Amino acid sequence: MKKICSTSKALVKLKNMISICIATLLLLGFQLSAQTTVKKENTRITSAAYLQNLIKERTGSNLVITGEHTSSISGIRHTYVRQAINGMEVCGTESSISVSNKGVIIAAHVNFVDGIENTVKSTSASISAEQAIERVAQQMGYNISNLDLVEDLGGINQQAIYNKAGISGTEIPVKLMYYYREGLGTILVWELSVQETDTPDWWNFRVDATTGLIIDKDNWTINCSTEGYHDHDGNKELEFVNRRNSKTYSVNTAANATNTMVGSYRVFAFPLESPYYGSRTLEANPDDATASPYGWHDTNGAVGAEFTYTRGNNVDAYDDGNNSNSGTVAAHADGGGSLIFDFPLDLVVGGFPAYTASLQSEDAAVTNLFYWSNIIHDAMYHYGFDEAAGNFQENNYGNGGAGSDSVNAEAQDSADLAPTSFNRCNANFGTPADGGNPRMQMYICDNSGNSNHNDGDFDHLVIVHEYAHGISNRLTGGPGNANALNNAEQMGEGWSDFYGYMLTMTPSNFSSDRTTGTFLFEQGAGGPGIRNAPYSTNMVTNPYTYADVADTGNISSPHGIGFIWATMLYDLTQALIIEYGFDADLYNGSGGNNIALQLVTEGLKLQPTSPGFVDGRDAILAADLALFGGVNECLIWTAFANRGLGFSASQGSSNSRTDGVEAFDLPSATLALSRTSICATEGIVSGITGGRLFGGVYSGPHVTDDGNGMTFSFDASSAGIGDHTITYTDPCQTPATAAMAIITVTDGIPVVVCQDVTITLDGGGNAMIVEGDVIANLPPSDGSSGYTVDQTGTFAVEPITGTTVSLPDDNGTAALPIGFGFDFFGTNYTNFYIASNGFVSFTGNGMSTSVSWTPTTLPSSGIPNGMVAVVWDDLSPNISGTIRYETIGTAPNRKLVVNYEAVPLFGTTETVTSQMQLHEGTNVIEIHTTLAENDGGVRTQGIENAAGNDGYTTPGRNLASWTASNDYVAFIPIPGSLPDNCGNPVTVSFSQSMFTCADIGDNIITVTVDDGNDGVATCDAVVTVVGPTTTYTGTWDNGIPNAGNQAIFNASYNTSAGDIVACSCEVGAGATVTVDADGFLDITGNITVNGSLVVEHQGMVVQTNDNATVTNNGTINVDLTTPNLASRDFMILGSPMTAETRGSVWGSAFLVLDHHTLNFVPHPDVTDQFPGAENFADDNNDFWQAYSGPINVGEGYLVRPQAGYGQPGGVFNYTYDDGTLNTGDVNRTMIYNTPGPTAADNKNASPNVLSNPYPSSIFADDFINANTMVDEVYFWEH
Repeated sequence: MKKICSTSKALVKLKNMISICIATLLLLGFQLSAQTTVKKENTRITSAAYLQNLIKERTGSNLVITGEHTSSISGIRHTYVRQAINGMEVCGTESSISVSNKGVIIAAHVNFVDGIENTVKSTSASISAEQAIERVAQQMGYNISNLDLVEDLGGINQQAIYNKAGISGTEIPVKLMYYYREGLGTILVWELSVQETDTPDWWNFRVDATTGLIIDKDNWTINCSTEGYHDHDGNKELEFVNRRNSKTYSVNTAANATNTMVGSYRVFAFPLESPYYGSRTLEANPDDATASPYGWHDTNGAVGAEFTYTRGNNVDAYDDGNNSNSGTVAAHADGGGSLIFDFPLDLVVGGFPAYTASLQSEDAAVTNLFYWSNIIHDAMYHYGFDEAAGNFQENNYGNGGAGSDSVNAEAQDSADLAPTSFNRCNANFGTPADGGNPRMQMYICDNSGNSNHNDGDFDHLVIVHEYAHGISNRLTGGPGNANALNNAEQMGEGWSDFYGYMLTMTPSNFSSDRTTGTFLFEQGAGGPGIRNAPYSTNMVTNPYTYADVADTGNISSPHGIGFIWATMLYDLTQALIIEYGFDADLYNGSGGNNIALQLVTEGLKLQPTSPGFVDGRDAILAADLALFGGVNECLIWTAFANRGLGFSASQGSSNSRTDGVEAFDLPSATLALSRTSICATEGIVSGITGGRLFGGVYSGPHVTDDGNGMTFSFDASSAGIGDHTITYTDPCQTPATAAMAIITVTDGIPVVVCQDVTITLDGGGNAMIVEGDVIANLPPSDGSSGYTVDQTGTFAVEPITGTTVSLPDDNGTAALPIGFGFDFFGTNYTNFYIASNGFVSFTGNGMSTSVSWTPTTLPSSGIPNGMVAVVWDDLSPNISGTIRYETIGTAPNRKLVVNYEAVPLFGTTETVTSQMQLHEGTNVIEIHTTLAENDGGVRTQGIENAAGNDGYTTPGRNLASWTASNDYVAFIPIPGSLPDNCGNPVTVSFSQSMFTCADIGDNIITVTVDDGNDGVATCDAVVTVVGPTTTYTGTWDNGIPNAGNQAIFNASYNTSAGDIVACSCEVGAGATVTVDADGFLDITGNITVNGSLVVEHQGMVVQTNDNATVTNNGTINVDLTTPNLASRDFMILGSPMTAETRGSVWGSAFLVLDHHTLNFVPHPDVTDQFPGAENFADDNNDFWQAYSGPINVGEGYLVRPQAGYGQPGGVFNYTYDDGTLNTGDVNRTMIYNTPGPTAADNKNASPNVLSNPYPSSIFADDFINANTMVDEVYFWEH
């Protein structure tokens, strides 16, 4: 028996476990936070092809796209997704795929769960969104007040936005989703975020939608304090004055702004790292026209500033000394209508700006922060961090992305408040998903203890570092995922330091060792910084390698881990600068520093969520391949290997920092040649590739390395026919390693091998051959080249009795014999398995348990694999219905037929009746569905290979809700084709490809293959054409004949019972076929008469093929009845038979004349009496002469049937019976006399008398059209 412990049987199905249901109910009252453990972990789906196909289809409810854009620098299409259950996204299944503009998969990270529906613990929420927020407040100790709904966005996720409710600095978004955790299954959760008001923390919570318990939380704010705040004066109280409350500012509208003046800013300008390295300057119009086309103070996309203070499309910068996060107008620096932001420093100590409680330099600090935040925005726009990629802008100007998410940059944050561990000597950046405003908080720091604080708003490396947290968070996992960098071995701090030193790199410091946070921490120029060591390529100065990530005692997390990653990126940058030089043009330069920024930024898009060091390295390698064709591969490997992240390094789990294994080795060279076969006739072939790593050297006899590290040329003509070894020397290893491969030089003649074939005419009497019929050396049509899905065929169920299979619920048979070899996706199988749940397997896996009753999309890496999903659903043949199979037919045209007959769906009365047919030889799979009812669930119909990485489905039936009746679908192997010859595609032609019943028998055809470059080969094949027969023995044994049949008469037949249309005709001995008046035999091909054929007067025998024959082994009679003739009437007659004579057929006629055209001269009396008329009267009566010989085919004879002149006329009957019927083309020589100057005169003076030579009427128009010399014909009537 079966019980369902769920409201939806499609989600949970327990077998033979009613006691568990009861036990669960009893325990519910005591369950607080425990989650039921999934006993058997579901398999992760990792197939890139699977995800690519799923994204292409964009149908069904098993996927949600969380982000998608095309990189502006690489052209790669990055798509970020989550698995979905009935349209609702599942957190924990984040996946991505990156595809080039040529359709090549550059990177894929597939993290779907096979059969995820079976892991679901609950399908409905017990608490509301509002209650979820209240439960979070209770558990976090927040004092919530006046919680109100601001906007109900609805949808399947029940998205909503609530007000701040006294607990959040921003409105609170909330939505419903599934959450999958390995070993624990899938539950419904409410996801919501709260930006705490008394700390920098910005928490993203996942709350159990049943219990209200916080499952886990991620902090969107990343703090960069390593030392904390230290008050060196003991208990000294600092006086903090909120000077903003006493200062009045004017606000100018856009109408007062000067449109031609974008803005001027007195700042420590880009690329200075801090005030230690230069003085302030007034920077006029520093905005970039590409990244900020309307300037830095625009938000509406029209000329003219919307704000005269430090707010605009990219950044909203303001003083937040009281930590109000309010950003009031008064908190901004105001540049007036001319947008001139030129403010003094209130305090300068030792030549550098300083901060005290009374001398804060707010306007100068806010201006500096606003300027640098915009610089970062504009610079990174050129490296692909643009609107579509999820950058920070209020108005995206129609360029994709969500918008409404400029950076809230808070200067001197909490400076007016008492110091704490997080509001001094710190900085942070909080990044929500695309569409939510990130927040950057910059703090002051008295690290020296002299009461003069340094202001982080002037430490530009720190500003870039913070902003870069937003870059790495938005680009990793896509802009819609703000939680992609929360794993233990994540490198977020490293990327931030990387962008920090890159955007403050100058012509004077680009090769120098670099440190971080020197100004904020008052260390002076060149100070030691706040990391474990300076960034340096010197292994003595910075000896840290990948193994140090596991050193929990000395390497902090996340800053220390990030420091090691940034060290590797620094080494990489220096190597690129050595190779390509340094370019001070950050926006449009081409130096090694620019290349490093491109590689790292594109790499962020290519890596998976929760990446580790190896993931990050591989993403940079993939970026190099996409952006630069892999030219820097060796350099990149060398830089990483030097720090222990070599080829054999293993990161283990990215959720652990202690299981990585370092290695210093480089990958060995490999060689997979782009050309392995070349014709001697091609001569020198250039541009051959295949060597990796990039930059090696090709060598060998007849090889010329092209010197570009990528290609070589090969002289095939000098090499000669045979195999030749190519060597590729690795550019990275010392000593160098080498890889070798073979190029085969051929004679240039394509190879074609013919085979004989027998083909059968169709119902229309036609048949056609294709390449696979007559070419033996084609790749087989075994499914290895794929399949086409055809729904145009005819629904036709094969009746079988066969073997009945009795199966328990959710089970399958043992191996059963197919009865012949069947090729499926290129593998030959002789056995098959039948599953109770509507699929037939070639592998026998996945026949039972939940994987059997739970259909998935195809292809799917999880079992079952290697299958034909006939109607894959949860079926119950143990309740009713029948499953049977049988192999029918004879070799080589047998079929395996498997029937599901009226098998019910589990727990319902709906049934499935469907038949699968496997065809021997062609390897075609057909599914004929009589009826497939549905109870509203999803099901699948299609085929999948044994690896689960390739499959084909019926459109609209790939894990979808569907029904069918009288339905046909076939999966037809795509035939192989001859390979290219000498680099040229080979075309195939036949001397004959179409056949009719006239071709019944053996036909020799010539197959020609041509590569278009003088490479031509031929072979001959025998095509034996057969047609189905139908025999008359009083009734037809195979139906009434048609143009595709051979009609055989073994009993007498009269066409009064029905005219005959057939491919060919045979009259058996002892049988008489009578063609009655106005009846006909319409035969395309040959006629054989072994009995009797009688063609009555005005009956017709027609053969449409000119080469058809009539073989008379019996008797053929063609009857002719004349009109009622008068005493002196005569007729023009001929014969439809081949061997008649004047005496044999017209022996009773007293006069038979034949004509002599050369004797004809028009009678002048007739011409005079009837001018302009056609004159058939001869001048001396020598045109017609008595005749007594054989009747010439097609010639007309003048016959007087009467007994003599003056004898009575009447009706006369003649029977033609000598020889056989005339058929095919009949040729008669036309004679022209020459009495006149024109051809027309000649024709008119040259009567040629013809007769119809066939046992049927002919069309005069057809006769004229077939003979260009004939303009007109005359019918003799007497």
